[in-house]
Amino acid sequence: MTQLLSPRSGDGSGRVDHRTSTHLGQLEVHLKKIDHNFKAIHGLLGRHRSENGTRLCAVIKKDAYGLGAVPIAHRLIQAGCPMLAVYSAQEASQLVQQEIAVPLLLFMPVTTLSQTDPLYRHAVAGKLHLSIHEPGQLAQLNRIGQAFGIQLPVHLYLDTGMSRGGLNAQKYSEALEQLQRCSHVCVVGVYSHLATADSNDSFALWQLKQFKRLTRKHADKLPTDVMHHIGNSCATMRGPGFHLDMVRCGLGLFGYGTRDLKDQGVEDLPALEPAVRWVSHIIHVETYPHHTPIGYGGTHRLDRNSVLGVVPVGYGDGYPLQLSNKAQARVILPGHPPTDCRVLGKVNMDQIVLDLTEAAIHHPNSLLGCNVELISDDPEAPCALPTLAKLAHSHCYEMLCRIAAHVPRKYVS
Repeated sequence: MTQLLSPRSGDGSGRVDHRTSTHLGQLEVHLKKIDHNFKAIHGLLGRHRSENGTRLCAVIKKDAYGLGAVPIAHRLIQAGCPMLAVYSAQEASQLVQQEIAVPLLLFMPVTTLSQTDPLYRHAVAGKLHLSIHEPGQLAQLNRIGQAFGIQLPVHLYLDTGMSRGGLNAQKYSEALEQLQRCSHVCVVGVYSHLATADSNDSFALWQLKQFKRLTRKHADKLPTDVMHHIGNSCATMRGPGFHLDMVRCGLGLFGYGTRDLKDQGVEDLPALEPAVRWVSHIIHVETYPHHTPIGYGGTHRLDRNSVLGVVPVGYGDGYPLQLSNKAQARVILPGHPPTDCRVLGKVNMDQIVLDLTEAAIHHPNSLLGCNVELISDDPEAPCALPTLAKLAHSHCYEMLCRIAAHVPRKYVS
């Protein structure tokens, strides 16, 4: 599924040998840029750090948004990340079986755990942090802790406006009452999740206010060192009011999230670097006359005599159908600046068509085999991930997650 390949190889020509190449493309994950982004966000926390400090928990759920949770987890730990967060017990099991030893926070409710489970050793070491969505989970986890002879660390998840589960005000009060009877459960965190951190500052601030009101009202029923956390990447970059005791950053670690905030007037943003680059190559080049229809349904007709190229990537690989006749891809021309070329016609299941007419001016006989950036790590490129996400009526999270597992991942360091 995820391959650990060597750093970028080749002869430096920007070309692959189409006669011997069988790959459809590869997703490059630049580990040094993840290092940079971790340090940049950590530095932002440092500028506003309280006496006890604000921790940075890295969210790498859904296989680190499809980029490869295990190699990215190891890299983040090397950078100094003290805690990782995932969604499910299955995701956590994958990490602990690959010698990930830092504490893991699970967002999905867990109610069963046996001594044969890969997570058992992590649990008895106090490094498996579980989320409470319903008061009844406390009794279930208390029985597990009793069977293991430990106290299980838990985080109480409060619903402050997301409306997709969690403890409302009444259930939060009930959970705190039940805790008095659960000696094998220890509350180490209370958290919530913001619904509009990337788009609506007013609602995010309202949620923060509700969170603080609830936690302060019942502060006497919890340990004094309990961690309060509500901020994701965008909230973290909005300002120190969202930092509290810990922040949970995912997308920002891969270099995304600042563009929309900048457009909204948010200042003091960290200089993040996009860490993802999706590259394929041209496998066929042909010249077509004016008025030729392109692709399924003939949704585009050429308005001039044109040179067209085929790239072997389509919606079956995760390149969105919604980018048909909208997106651009960047052709890497040996010895020349890259050329941005339009996607013409509908995105197919396994290929797209590019208008190479301008590129052919520089290299009329050498376009076959040239590399093509489907997603560029240049934030100003027309195929930068946030730009493509807007064109596809999507967002960066989905765009990364939808890239198929069969597309090889290459970790560049």
